[in-house]
Amino acid sequence: MLIHYIEDNERDARLIKLIAGSDTDLNFRISTTLSELTQFAMDKSVDCILLDVQRPDAVSLEDDIRKVRALTDAPIIFITGGDVDALRNDAMRAGAEAVLEKATLSSGVLKQIFWNAKSRSDMARSRAQETGDPELEVPAPSDWPNYNLNVIDLPLMFVETTIINLRTRMSERDATVMQELQEVISSLRSYSRSDLSRDSRISLAETLSSIREEMEALATARDMTLLMHDEPSWHTQMGSANVFLAGLKCLLRGYVLAGQAGDRMFLRLEKTDCDAKLVMTTSRNMLDGAHIFFPHNHIAQDLSLAALCFLQTGALLLGLREQQIEFHTGPATQQVIIHL
Repeated sequence: MLIHYIEDNERDARLIKLIAGSDTDLNFRISTTLSELTQFAMDKSVDCILLDVQRPDAVSLEDDIRKVRALTDAPIIFITGGDVDALRNDAMRAGAEAVLEKATLSSGVLKQIFWNAKSRSDMARSRAQETGDPELEVPAPSDWPNYNLNVIDLPLMFVETTIINLRTRMSERDATVMQELQEVISSLRSYSRSDLSRDSRISLAETLSSIREEMEALATARDMTLLMHDEPSWHTQMGSANVFLAGLKCLLRGYVLAGQAGDRMFLRLEKTDCDAKLVMTTSRNMLDGAHIFFPHNHIAQDLSLAALCFLQTGALLLGLREQQIEFHTGPATQQVIIHL
């Protein structure tokens, strides 16, 4: 692995090379200024660009990245002897792969960052081949609003690609289940990419209305009846719009998948003194209790893995606690109330 290290401080350059370069798998090529990188522009073998932040020739993080990208698409890692947290947000959004403190730099960290970047690139090519779309790319960390959650995205991409590959060799019934699980993955990836720092008022009625057709179609395909009461309302919910929509879709999809042919379901939004609540009524006792929405040590009887995944993913994305879920069970009906 060839690392081009740009550092004006000779002492730091020797120290970093001594610490991280002791690994025989790593080779360092050192320049004192970014302009010296141009003489290696025709050398496509460089695997990683390591950039000291505080250099005399440094104008800005964005300028550094722009100049490097004109020469190579190798991952860019900034290093600093100062406050990493103060730089990370700007650097990641500008297109850097990582920002590291010099004191914590090691061969293991460099290798991990490099392989993470390579895995994303390989995954993008694999998905492009699978879909036949050569333009399909996996967003870089700089494109993710909540970059500190990007650790979620890489393993989810691997799982999602595995599901795509398996579905082509499965029976139609099993492939349908895998498609449902892939929807869970997509919801989790929406969570990892949402800007959780920006709260907004989300219209519950409009959100329900936007997914009504999809949920009713799913119920119809399963020979069930689903009625959703979604008349205009002032009810709103604080939080990220992407996360809330993904959570509500997961929750309702899981609820429908928990049903059986012939089941009837009715869903409505109601006002309470302090919040809004989602009231879901079914024509039979369908779920065991509020614990079903949260991870536990046993699988519920008569509940598919897909239904369980969607219910629990929905609860996760909506930030539900067990105290927010009420169960009212009668001889022939069941009512589940979720306080939002």
